[in-house]
Amino acid sequence: MRILVVLILFLLGTSDGERVSDNGDGYGNGNNIPTPISASEIRFHESQIRKADSLYKNYLPQSNFEEVKAAMEFFDSLNSCQSSAVSRHQSKFSKLHALKPNLIDTLTYRLINFNCAKAHYYHAVGLTERDDIVGACEHYLTALEIMEEDDLIKRHKDAKTQRRKVLKKQRNDEKTLCDSATLRLCDSNKEDYEKIRFLALTYTRLGRLFCNEGYCDLAILKYKKALGFVEIIKDTASEANVMKELGNVYQLDREPDSALFYYNKSLKTYSNSINRLDVEKSIAKILFSKGERDSAYVIVKSNLDKLDNYSQKNSYHAILGEMYYMDKVYDSAIYYLEKCVTNNDCYIKNYISTKLSAIYDSIRNQEMKSYYDNIISKLSIEIINKNVENNNIQTVYDAYKERKKEKIMLEYKSKKEDWLLTFGVLSALTFAVTLLLSYRNRKKNEIIANRNNLINIITEEIKHKETEIENYSKEIDDKKNLIEQISNEITVKKNEIEKLKATINENEVTINDLSEDIKKKVQMLNSKKNDIDSYYETEICKKILADIKYKNANKIKKIPLKKLKSKEIIALKFAAKSNLNGLFNRIASDYRKFDNEDIICICLLLLDASTTDISELMGKSYNAVWTRNAKIKGIFNIDSSSNLHSYLLTLV
Repeated sequence: MRILVVLILFLLGTSDGERVSDNGDGYGNGNNIPTPISASEIRFHESQIRKADSLYKNYLPQSNFEEVKAAMEFFDSLNSCQSSAVSRHQSKFSKLHALKPNLIDTLTYRLINFNCAKAHYYHAVGLTERDDIVGACEHYLTALEIMEEDDLIKRHKDAKTQRRKVLKKQRNDEKTLCDSATLRLCDSNKEDYEKIRFLALTYTRLGRLFCNEGYCDLAILKYKKALGFVEIIKDTASEANVMKELGNVYQLDREPDSALFYYNKSLKTYSNSINRLDVEKSIAKILFSKGERDSAYVIVKSNLDKLDNYSQKNSYHAILGEMYYMDKVYDSAIYYLEKCVTNNDCYIKNYISTKLSAIYDSIRNQEMKSYYDNIISKLSIEIINKNVENNNIQTVYDAYKERKKEKIMLEYKSKKEDWLLTFGVLSALTFAVTLLLSYRNRKKNEIIANRNNLINIITEEIKHKETEIENYSKEIDDKKNLIEQISNEITVKKNEIEKLKATINENEVTINDLSEDIKKKVQMLNSKKNDIDSYYETEICKKILADIKYKNANKIKKIPLKKLKSKEIIALKFAAKSNLNGLFNRIASDYRKFDNEDIICICLLLLDASTTDISELMGKSYNAVWTRNAKIKGIFNIDSSSNLHSYLLTLV
């Protein structure tokens, strides 16, 4: 009977110990309790979070990014110990409460949990400012995970579950229950209010992040979650903002009716001038797409004069420019789109540049079209890189859902373990007598079986060692043969090396000869470069090049080049004959078909002047100069697609 009592106590103690001990995490036994952490260290990290909050509220960049990251890691280290302990011994909360003061001197577990979530949130804000969208998403989701363990949030979930049950049974009484639950959550104390507000902010930021990256379904889900929490604390400004952003997502997802519904709700909830101007801009865009163009123009133009904020003006300019573009009023479209093309957001800048390129293509202004096409090509690379990085957002969110699923399973497992513990104790009482009676016989049989197994194992090991010895002897013989083969191969390789040395000596002589030839050719090329440089340095060439440079720098003014005077043409031909190492004498002797204007054209081509520049300098039409260039290529017998400037440089 005494053995039976000991067995039952052992089972109870083991189950209890599995819940309390934490294998050195700081809980369970008194041998592993960590040393206390100073209150000043905690206060320092809290102050960094408050500073980040202040910077964020004042629309300033996060200047203490590294300090916030350190605060996050600090509170994570505290929270990891606490949360692992809480998750495994909720039934032993009194023991946990007794141990917590050894780890945290002045703050409760709930405050540590909340600070940890806020640290992750503001670290995500800093990552967003640094364009690390995937990292920001991960930390926002981590903040949500931490807050979901808070008692207040769990009570809120229980209240929502209760409301759903009441809705099925008695719809008329549901509103009363909902109102009372809301009052309990938001009016209890300031800490609860801050937690609900923090969750609303986190869901809003996540919704905005998913919306910006095109995950409309996820964005709608998060905004609706944010809306639920904002309604609890009765913050009308935040509620209107969430509704406005929810409308933006529906508009992005091409659901204009749903977007209009939330835009109108936003205006009814909070109709101050800033919110109204922002919402009416989006409403005008929807009205325009539905064909109510006059109403859309009236809204946008009347609101544009009321704006003081530069970014809001930019968004209005973009919408007005797009509307004019759709109506093919290209002058007005260009005017408004070019006002906002300097936007820092690469997606917006790319969208506006695409519209401007299309407009300039329609009005056949190829110069400006090429300018915006160049901007689009540069932005496309940046957008592709961002999209590649941000494709991991879905993976991060899936991992978050998987962790939530695992937590639910762990809670279920914990409850199941409680039930199994009770069942195990009863089973132990039932089978204890049977175990005690069969214990001696089983022990004897185990000893005999163990001895027989040991003898068999030793016998098998002896046989195995004998086989290994035979294999080793064979391997030794094989190694000797291999050594002989290798020594023969070494002799052959030595002979080959001697032959290669002789070949190398011959190649060195050849290389020396080639080096001399290369030096002579380099000297010849340098002399050619000096000739063309001296040609460029003549007064007439400097003047022509300066005129071309000025024209190119003022493309918008479209200033044509002046036709060369007779004296200038004579000076240009004289400069070419004097400085280009007899180039024109050689051309005259080898190619007798060139006339005077061909020679002038060649002089200008050596200055790398375009066909347009040459036509203006010679006073000829573009087609005449193009035909003359084709004639020169034909005389030189070179391909029509070849670059004349490069070919002429080879003749110098």
